[in-house]
Amino acid sequence: MKGVQILNFMGSSKLRVLVHKDMEDINVKDSVDIVLTPQFYTFLREDLEIKFAYQAKKIAPAFFDDYLNAGVEHQYHVYKHSNEWYFFAYSVEEITTFLEERGLSSHQIGKIYFVQELEKRLESPMELGETMVMQTLEGTVTLLPKRLLSREIEYQSLNLQKEKFQNGIALSSSYDSIVPFKETALLSTLLFFLGSFFLFEGERGRSSIESLEVSQTELLEQYPKLSSSLQRNSEMKKYTKIDREERVKREALMQVSKMISNSNRLKSLVLNEKSITATIKIDSPVAMRKLKKLAKKRSFTLLNESAKEISVEKKL
Repeated sequence: MKGVQILNFMGSSKLRVLVHKDMEDINVKDSVDIVLTPQFYTFLREDLEIKFAYQAKKIAPAFFDDYLNAGVEHQYHVYKHSNEWYFFAYSVEEITTFLEERGLSSHQIGKIYFVQELEKRLESPMELGETMVMQTLEGTVTLLPKRLLSREIEYQSLNLQKEKFQNGIALSSSYDSIVPFKETALLSTLLFFLGSFFLFEGERGRSSIESLEVSQTELLEQYPKLSSSLQRNSEMKKYTKIDREERVKREALMQVSKMISNSNRLKSLVLNEKSITATIKIDSPVAMRKLKKLAKKRSFTLLNESAKEISVEKKL
């Protein structure tokens, strides 16, 4: 087939396969990365005041309400390009079922990429099977019937192995994933570190308390002044304070997370030793009323309220 070469010229690098409805059968034993054409995803771009991909990922379903079949489960992928957020909706089940019919098992699929990443590269058309053409139009990689183009057009070839892709997602992390693959690894490491820190601090506090209890008699014999209940209690509080403060912070973060939904988008979050403050963008008066009711129930103070945005604060 004229167009895409799928031979591996990159040594030990994974083979990349362009996935489209007219593709030929695949006969490989190793794992491969796949590059989806618009036949297997829905693409939208939005200019949003959001800093992090996980925030954009959380609101992605709301943007696709009018574009997707409600009877099909979709996954979402998001990344930032220049000043816009690129949103992709795709069905892992649809993709894996199709590829199995072409000879590629799901366990052989490594990363999923989207051909939209090659928008600059595809400003000239390339053939996609016998009847379709793929070309970038107004910044979006689009499929066109070949009969609409002149017969004199010279189509370009594309070697996927030599193209640079940066925004892939592992098939294993596609299901219900909020954070893209690279960020997932970083976030997992961070959460592991924080979790270990909390466990360490809690264990240190418990060990210290046990040590105080075991040696209390010896301490009182050596330092009679510690016999004062006030002084003993201050020593105990010193080691339990850390655990109590961290519990309060975690509980407050969980309460804020319950205020976020498809209608309520988190704009900013500030957490310090004294308070937690969240600024949330609202898309309807009904959603605003529900959020205000929930915030008051959780003892949050309402700040800087407007028609489309509100800040809530809680003292820690």
